[in-house]
Amino acid sequence: SMSSYKNKIIKRITRESPNPEQRASSKTFPSNKNNLSKLLKTQSGTKYLHAAFIVCICLLFACGNKSQEKKFFDVPGYFKGEIEYIKTHLSIVSKTSVYNGDTSQKEYKVIDINWEKEFAIFLEADINKPVYYANFKEAPVAALDTNYHSIKYISESGKQHIKELEIGFMELVREEAAFVSIKVEKSNLISVTSINAFYAKDEKYVIEGNQKIKQLGEKNSFKVEGVFSK
Repeated sequence: SMSSYKNKIIKRITRESPNPEQRASSKTFPSNKNNLSKLLKTQSGTKYLHAAFIVCICLLFACGNKSQEKKFFDVPGYFKGEIEYIKTHLSIVSKTSVYNGDTSQKEYKVIDINWEKEFAIFLEADINKPVYYANFKEAPVAALDTNYHSIKYISESGKQHIKELEIGFMELVREEAAFVSIKVEKSNLISVTSINAFYAKDEKYVIEGNQKIKQLGEKNSFKVEGVFSK
């Protein structure tokens, strides 16, 4: 913090101050803490502290920027932006829900959907977190359409629940993702859940998978598909 840096600067000033004889000949800093207030009032002391504080601020910003660097595509950041986009640019979502073969359909206004909950699987897919960062690698992707190119990241660790992530970009708008696909597998003492999630901007999203209950040998399947309209 700035206060800790300031304390370190003050300690260094008092520790490195020359003896009285040297001070008399060179007009440098006082040699003890009692004279620190006098130092702060001198022009040379003020310049010294001002320069030191500037260096500290630069270091703080440098550290902050380094911590914000992202090696992989920022999935949570992208979907936070998409949620705002959906709320302001789209009107209706037609949802189809399937659970073990039972199907239901309904239309909703986009403002009536809790998108943070609906897109939870996407918002939680942050492979830039330290727990994932070192275990993902970029994999080659065969082009299926000349209008798109995609990047795929695959986990090399069997312990992580995010297994695969693919982001597609339109050739003419490379900085904006057109679709995102995620494969997730979660396991605990009770069940194993596998989920595939897909989102296509302006078009639709699909979240489907199954859950196996270990003790009962029971397997449940589910699917949610939403189709957007303006």
